Amino acid sequence: MQAFKRSVTSHFSGIAKSFASELKAISESLYGFMTVNAVTTIGVYHGHFPGICVKVRERAANDTLNVDDVRDIGLANIVTFTNPAAKEHGYPEKYWTVESLDAELRSLRQDLLDYGRPFLSEAEADWKGLRRFLDEQIKKNDLEMPWLGKYRVLAAVQKDFPKSSWASVLRLLDSYGVESYERERERVQLAILKLSEGNEENLREFVAVAKRDYRDVLFWAENPEEAKLDAPEKRAQFRKMFKQFGITPPKDF
Repeated sequence: MQAFKRSVTSHFSGIAKSFASELKAISESLYGFMTVNAVTTIGVYHGHFPGICVKVRERAANDTLNVDDVRDIGLANIVTFTNPAAKEHGYPEKYWTVESLDAELRSLRQDLLDYGRPFLSEAEADWKGLRRFLDEQIKKNDLEMPWLGKYRVLAAVQKDFPKSSWASVLRLLDSYGVESYERERERVQLAILKLSEGNEENLREFVAVAKRDYRDVLFWAENPEEAKLDAPEKRAQFRKMFKQFGITPPKDF
């Protein structure tokens, strides 16, 4: 990871400084910086061949420098949204060399400057239009590649839970979506995973909530500031809802 550290620092420190920010190491394979308007992360994607993934999201109050699988938007989507004719980078087809790694990061840096700058710097950036575009792309991909949603869920499970729990977590998640009224299966499952924060007990409870009304978990996961339990009245409301459903609320509620 030393080559990655050198190259990501070389190519992205200057961008962070230009927005009065600082590039920071989140882990040995993940770096990022925050501007007034956005959170940007640059990380290694450990696929069949390793690649680099740059993600950007609109900064919310009390946001932290880390990945957010529900809210993050890949730089490639920002490029396509801004310029549909832009050339796609594609997926890596061979293992890195020091030179190819540096070239990939240099190219991503340029894309961030060319296409991502408004989202990093402008308060009036078209985040809503970008999100609508992304939702349309997801729907299109789900029709053309129905396995893709399940892949996202599997990746999130592997990221948040220890290997010994993967099978039981997937069984719990797959209990949502078996009824006709349990809609948007993979989107809801991803929301459940985000809310559970790697805790299998919490996951069980949020699955139960989703099976009663999936809109609740979508709202909590996708609108964290509005759903934040930052007042006694909100906490009491959530406990009342869990009681109505016959569910023991998670300990941190």
